[in-house]
Amino acid sequence: MSLDVAGVLAKLQSHAKSTGHFEQVLLHEPKSAPGQGVTLCMRLGPIFPASSGLDNVSMVMVVLQRLYVPFLQSPEDAIDSGLWAAIDPVIQSYATDFTLNGAARAIDFFGEHGVPFRAEPGYLTQDGTVFRVIELDVPVIVNDCYQEGE
Repeated sequence: MSLDVAGVLAKLQSHAKSTGHFEQVLLHEPKSAPGQGVTLCMRLGPIFPASSGLDNVSMVMVVLQRLYVPFLQSPEDAIDSGLWAAIDPVIQSYATDFTLNGAARAIDFFGEHGVPFRAEPGYLTQDGTVFRVIELDVPVIVNDCYQEGE
C-alpha cells in the first residue's frame, strides 16, 4: 500500500493531453519561459490524511496546476477566454472521470476534506516574459494508501 503519486499525475496529465488544447503538458514547473501556445504544468501541493477506515488511511493529494499563455498577444480581449477555453474541457473530463479510471476515490470538487477545486487567474513573469496564468488546486482523494497498525 502507498500513495501512487506518479500514477495519479499520469492520469491527470493524460486527461489534459487528450483535449489537444496545450502546446505542452508538464509534470514539473518549466525552468525557462514556455512557448507561445498554452502550457499546462502540474506539481504536488499539500498531501494530508482524508479519513481512516477500519485499518487503512486514505489521503488527499492536492495537485497544483498552472496554465500559461504570453500576456502580450492580440486580441487582448480574448486572452482570458482563450485560457478558459483550454482548461474547460480538462475540468469537464475530471468531472466525467472523477475517479481517474479507478486511480482515486474522487476529485474532491466540493472540498469534502477541506480543499475544494479552485481556479485563480493571475500574472507571472519568467525570463522577462509576462504570462497570464490560471492557477488550479485539484484535490484528489485516494483510498487505502497506508495500513494502520494496532
